[in-house]
Amino acid sequence: MDSDGFTAGLKHYHRQRWRNILRLLPLYLQKQKAEDLHRLRVEIKKLTAIYHLLAYIHPAFSIQESLKQLDKIFKLSGKIRDRLNAKAFEKKFGVKTGNDKLKHKAQKATRKLNSGYNEHTALLKAVRKRNNAWLTNIKTTQLQSYLTTTKQQVITLLKANPEGKKLHECRKMLKELMYLSALETGRKKTISQREVQLIDHLQDMIGCWHDVDKFKRSLQNQYVKEQSYKSIIAEEKRLLAQVKKYANAYLQKAGVN
Repeated sequence: MDSDGFTAGLKHYHRQRWRNILRLLPLYLQKQKAEDLHRLRVEIKKLTAIYHLLAYIHPAFSIQESLKQLDKIFKLSGKIRDRLNAKAFEKKFGVKTGNDKLKHKAQKATRKLNSGYNEHTALLKAVRKRNNAWLTNIKTTQLQSYLTTTKQQVITLLKANPEGKKLHECRKMLKELMYLSALETGRKKTISQREVQLIDHLQDMIGCWHDVDKFKRSLQNQYVKEQSYKSIIAEEKRLLAQVKKYANAYLQKAGVN
């Protein structure tokens, strides 16, 4: 596809992300459904991937200014998500902590999203309008270059057997590969369909591990039954084994020995 055709597709994708974000934010605040919160966060991640691409192509593109308001909403929604995850894990592992810290953080985050809704919306629309101008004359080859660079960074990280924060950072790059590879046109893909499938499995396992690890860390300085704590540790080890399994499968598919 020529550069004009690719630019049109990218603009449509960008427009759709913004449309979904501006629809899902008030929808979640009105109905407070977990699935709407999840979809909102996914849309923010997809938009973030586009802006990382633009920053790669245009050195003058202000990535920090573009993500400032999105990051604020993402972090606030993350505090709500942490509480929802904790409730699910408390039930799964039979943990009764009496810890209201996450609950209070989630309530505070919800109040901030509600009270600042008009401001959030106005600022988000300003970012959308400003960044539309950067979505011109972008070529498929530029996307392919970014995908190749990001792919190599992921491979380097995975070969080093990352842990903790580095593993979580790796997941962010994997998600970018997954989201942006969907925009690639032509028969020969930088990221094959099989690679995309493995990337999806790998990032999902890392996400599951990260949620359990975060829950475990939230239990510090609290009394937890020994059996419950052992179950949490066992689940964390199981998920890490799955992460290693899919990481090795991806490296093998990517041609890394």
